[in-house]
Amino acid sequence: MASTLVLRRQIKSITGTKKVTKAMELVSGSKMRKSVSAVLAARPYSQEILDLVYHLHTEGTSLFSLLQDREIKRAVFVVISSNRGLCGGFNTALGTSTSKAYIAEKEQGSKQVDVITVGKKVRDYFLRSGIKPVADFAKSDITRSARETLGLAKILSDWYEQKKVDKVVLVYTHFVSSVKQQIVHKQLLPFSINGSSTNGNGHDKHGVSSYEPSREELFHFLLPRCLEIQLYQALLESEASEHSARMMAMHNASKAANEMLDDLRLTYNQVRQTAITQEMAEISSAMTTIM
Repeated sequence: MASTLVLRRQIKSITGTKKVTKAMELVSGSKMRKSVSAVLAARPYSQEILDLVYHLHTEGTSLFSLLQDREIKRAVFVVISSNRGLCGGFNTALGTSTSKAYIAEKEQGSKQVDVITVGKKVRDYFLRSGIKPVADFAKSDITRSARETLGLAKILSDWYEQKKVDKVVLVYTHFVSSVKQQIVHKQLLPFSINGSSTNGNGHDKHGVSSYEPSREELFHFLLPRCLEIQLYQALLESEASEHSARMMAMHNASKAANEMLDDLRLTYNQVRQTAITQEMAEISSAMTTIM
């Protein structure tokens, strides 16, 4: 059994660790509330622009290059992760899910499969796995506007229009609640017009509208914006999920620290009591011998 000195050192060390995890839990909770507010505020706008694109779609707009299906020779996965760890299995689960999809895509006949990473953790994950990303984009700790996705959206649309890539899949973590996050694989390109812009009663919620300029010109303008907004929404969802996962991980760490401290304090008291009892027995024995 460990001595009281060793036990005191362990108790002191775990107490210090608990202070750190508790502070990180509170900080992550504050960041989570802000990021959740941002993602919930952006969801209606993201859905509305999708509905508008569906509404504007006509036979003529089907000729747009971002809508055209073709034989998949090269596929690209765009993966969004965090820059920092200490968030449980958040990044590992994301990397594992993408790796499985990566292998499945090759088995389905794609001649070339590449990865574009957004965030340090998923980049490091693929480098350790022997997969070098074709591009790596820096990720802000706080995404403030859709402008941060312009560079990535431009590269993806240019590659697709120039037939350098035939399929683009976005992989990110969707925020469901503070205790549940879900990994999503979403096809970005070719853009699929398979939604509905009805209000639930079978009627077009946009009604009979006239557009200036024409529907085709407006569609041509909005389609790239739609790509940017989807990337922006994915960043917000990922950030809300990251902070939620880190908050729960730190909460569990603090809880585990409390349990360890309870066990160590009980052991410490037992060892101390045993030592005191032994000392008293030795004193009593010595006094008996003297008398």
